[in-house]
Amino acid sequence: MKLCFKTFAIALTAVAAAYSLIGCAAPASFSYQNVSLSLAAACADCINSGIIVFYNPAYPQPPNPGSVVLMPPGGGQGGNTVFTATVVNAPSTNVTWALFPQPNLASITNPPTGTTVPVTESGSSVGIINASSGATALYSAPSSVPIYSGAALLQAQALGIPQGDVLLVASVPSNPNDPTSVATIGQLIQIFTGPVPYLTPHTNTQPAGLITPVLTLARNASYQFTGGVAGAAPCTSTVVCATQGFTALYSTDNLPLWEVCPAPFALTTCVVGGNPVLGSISQTGLYTAPAAIPNPQPVILVTSHLSPTITNQNNYAYIAIN
Repeated sequence: MKLCFKTFAIALTAVAAAYSLIGCAAPASFSYQNVSLSLAAACADCINSGIIVFYNPAYPQPPNPGSVVLMPPGGGQGGNTVFTATVVNAPSTNVTWALFPQPNLASITNPPTGTTVPVTESGSSVGIINASSGATALYSAPSSVPIYSGAALLQAQALGIPQGDVLLVASVPSNPNDPTSVATIGQLIQIFTGPVPYLTPHTNTQPAGLITPVLTLARNASYQFTGGVAGAAPCTSTVVCATQGFTALYSTDNLPLWEVCPAPFALTTCVVGGNPVLGSISQTGLYTAPAAIPNPQPVILVTSHLSPTITNQNNYAYIAIN
């Protein structure tokens, strides 16, 4: 769960250059020596507004160990959080906010459609910040647990952002003579609502009933699927933890189940771990084809340990053995 400092620094430098950082003249009261930031978070729509914000100390993360904010999806209580940046040795009015993975990474022809400044996606998979700069920003969580793929997944992996999490970054110019020089601080935000399985590659469901294999394997050959489960709600009291079988606060059960099924896909015919006829799969997603071509062909499924009946278009894959 630790961020990759080198890649993180490069990415944030690029983002800082993309924003117009204005008003950076150095007042006499700011030294611009050893500029640093710290973040505080307060729930904006909880019953005790401004007080309750859950942190997960099980996620060590620089620069604040144990500082992952736990949030339900937007629209529900706790889905909006106010973040306040405290700046040392530089004006706090120049703080700029950003979310990672960045929205609209996949296509430059798909412009943002939101109404915030800077403009972001409406219903973005990473949520929305309602302020472009200044010491305070309101973050609204996305409508569902974010599961990344394509360019967004690559950026998330480079920055050490787990599936189901969003990285909020506050930046401030650290040298008034060099707009590209910035001090930054990051805050991981874990979105939870219930287990969400995901699999790469997966079989598309459009058009309806599509069962085209996502890959072809030789007999006895192996293939490493990438997938898992994100979004299980953490236990936030010792009583709840005990009823869920956890011994530590803020624990989550995102343990996936890997299964192999005969085509056409049906939950009732799936076998955890597979079998000699359909092929076997480890609980880390390594599939090994059988010695003989199976009939029917196999389907790979990853689902939730907590809710094994959950399936969607993102968590099963038809394959062909030849």
